[in-house]
Amino acid sequence: MSEETLYPKISGKPAELVKRLGQLGLAPGKVELIGTVKLHGAHADILVNRSDEVWLQSRNVSSLNAKIDIYGFDQFMKPLKNVVLDLKRQYIARYGELNPETTIDGRYPLIIAGEWIGHGIQNRVAISQLDRRFVIVSVSINNTWQPDEHYANIYDEAAGIYNISRAGFYYQTLFLNPPDNESKPEQDASFAAMQVHTEEIDKHCPFAATFGLSGVGEGIVWKVRMPPLHSNPETWFKTKGRTHNTPTVKMSARGITDGALMTEKAAAFAEQVVTPRRLQQGFEYLREMSLSADKFNTGAYMNWVQRDIFEEEKMDIQNAGIDEKILSKEIGKIAKRHFAKNLIDD
Repeated sequence: MSEETLYPKISGKPAELVKRLGQLGLAPGKVELIGTVKLHGAHADILVNRSDEVWLQSRNVSSLNAKIDIYGFDQFMKPLKNVVLDLKRQYIARYGELNPETTIDGRYPLIIAGEWIGHGIQNRVAISQLDRRFVIVSVSINNTWQPDEHYANIYDEAAGIYNISRAGFYYQTLFLNPPDNESKPEQDASFAAMQVHTEEIDKHCPFAATFGLSGVGEGIVWKVRMPPLHSNPETWFKTKGRTHNTPTVKMSARGITDGALMTEKAAAFAEQVVTPRRLQQGFEYLREMSLSADKFNTGAYMNWVQRDIFEEEKMDIQNAGIDEKILSKEIGKIAKRHFAKNLIDD
């Protein structure tokens, strides 16, 4: 059980994806992407080691149990050890077929990464109408994330374990322009096409539709199809519909030396990125960490909101030239006010 097994955070900024692909040595030209529906639930993983010991983790907690749980996931999974071990056998067998000359390194657990979804976990999305269930979104074998298509038919729906492939796959060609090419219509058109698919999901979730339900979805997670980049989470990318997306902040504070003016710019930036959804996620983080929403955890709440913004909006912050210390303070002010309004009574 280690933080090294925690699921990677996925960027949602097109410019960051293009920059990372360039840093990884990908030459300008066509890049083929594959996408799966992004579900709005609570991230959770099932891990199995070589001794067939099974444990669970969430986005931020490397070992869930009866006392530290997320929305009853531990309770749901406890009776399913034999199901999990059967899934492991299927994964290992498939891996052996695809990689006959590769030996499994027993130091690394099998990680079945997924989304714990259903009634009471999130709201205002179509899948919240479902009974709770686990949906596999990725699998790591031999310390390597595997291509989703190759393992798409591994699941046990009778036990409440589904595969995201149930909603199908999306395919998109991304045209990468040379870094010094300011005119990039093909590249922009690629991202625009990805967003078109995403907005369709925002209106009508295809995963929920397989159960005869209609309503809002969240988005798409895209991965580079070309090996070995498909296994590198730095090349994964998410697009969200307007219901869930945080818009790119276009603002410049470069060259500003006046402290009061910089504070004004930072406050305006903070107002745009401290969204209602992000503030709600802060409370979800406290719950995941088994922390109460009381005055003693004000700092933990503020720190999560600040940290999430600096991770997710890093490029926008750098492009804007906002003083990070001042911005952090302004973000903290907004988060603290919101937290104070939603404290649990003593």
